Amino acid sequence: MEITFEKAQHTVAPVNSPSRMISSNPGLLWFSDDAGVIVFNPKADSAHVLNPRASLLLLLCDGTGDSASVLKAANEIEPAKDSNGSLANDSQWLEQAQQNDLVIEGDVPGRAPRTISSKKLRKLTNALLESSEAVAARRCAIYLTSKKPKNSENWNLLGDCEHALGNYPAAKAAYEKVVELDPENITIAHLITALSGGAPPDKASAEYVRQTFDDYAESFDKSLVDDLGYKTPEIITKALKPYLPEPARQYRIADLGCGTGLMGKAIEPWARSICGVDLSSQMMSKALLTGCYNEVHVSEIAEWLISDSRTYELVLAADVFVYFGDLLEVMKQVRPKLDSSSKFAFSVELGEKHGFELTVSGRYAHHPDYILNIARESGLQLLSMEKETLRWEYGKKVVGLVVILSRG
Repeated sequence: MEITFEKAQHTVAPVNSPSRMISSNPGLLWFSDDAGVIVFNPKADSAHVLNPRASLLLLLCDGTGDSASVLKAANEIEPAKDSNGSLANDSQWLEQAQQNDLVIEGDVPGRAPRTISSKKLRKLTNALLESSEAVAARRCAIYLTSKKPKNSENWNLLGDCEHALGNYPAAKAAYEKVVELDPENITIAHLITALSGGAPPDKASAEYVRQTFDDYAESFDKSLVDDLGYKTPEIITKALKPYLPEPARQYRIADLGCGTGLMGKAIEPWARSICGVDLSSQMMSKALLTGCYNEVHVSEIAEWLISDSRTYELVLAADVFVYFGDLLEVMKQVRPKLDSSSKFAFSVELGEKHGFELTVSGRYAHHPDYILNIARESGLQLLSMEKETLRWEYGKKVVGLVVILSRG
């Protein structure tokens, strides 16, 4: 969905007054509050966030006058002033509104604005969030919770908006309403734990990971790669290249937490075989469609590492240990999977606190010293550890570490 922020221009320019009447597009759906109007054009699948001045102009486009009369009426209702105190001219905004199909020209009878339905307003709220318009999204979510306070999805949206804005106590309060209405919502319960500031569990529960990614599987690649700029598999592959020969499909590879198979696709040129492991059966079905995997296992990683007796030239874990706090046991379980020339490559999000922490995102972050210490304690040797931007979230970089270890 295209999202634009529209505001009335405050520049002095001559007004050209077409004789034809202008009207707001009758196909628009409107959401309005004290901050202005958000309009959604279902036909174009586009949204426009209007400030109060632009909102007034659009409301005055009721099919009873031309551009000149709309401009005159707007300045009579609320004279616009620029920094020099002279009358501002809003004609440029009207011209842009016509280009964006918010305003149409011709003898169109005036129509009252059509209020957007709750279902479409939720869609609009999500689209605004994805476009980093969290303030506008929050306005919509507040309206939704006031109109339908028994709908847990509305409170979930409000919590996501507050979370994106960094209003963590308000986000926690909204998420608590979700759990009050939907006690089985494991995902939100985990976020509440992350926002509570107490001692974190050693890892996220298997139920949380499974539910999260089963629900996420259908939109995972588009959301993560297209919307959030996720590049961890490519970054891990690039970091490994100095330690690998030319690709010749020569390695047995274990892909821990393989998800939809993005890591498998990135490392495939070196793969004689790839074994994928993941808790989510829905994600695993997507991984199989890539054609990269010779076998897959729906299993918790630690359980699979213990049960599998084989060794691998490469063991990979891309964006997996963000659901583990304490990495010592899983590191110890990886070591028997490596022979003397094998490599173990993985990513973690970068933590500022020593040890590990459960961040407000619901993911774990790890300090570089912690990684060094547990690698040594697990009998693994550090080959490299580089800081990288793994993806984006709410318009901010998510910084992590890409680590390569060998058997010590």
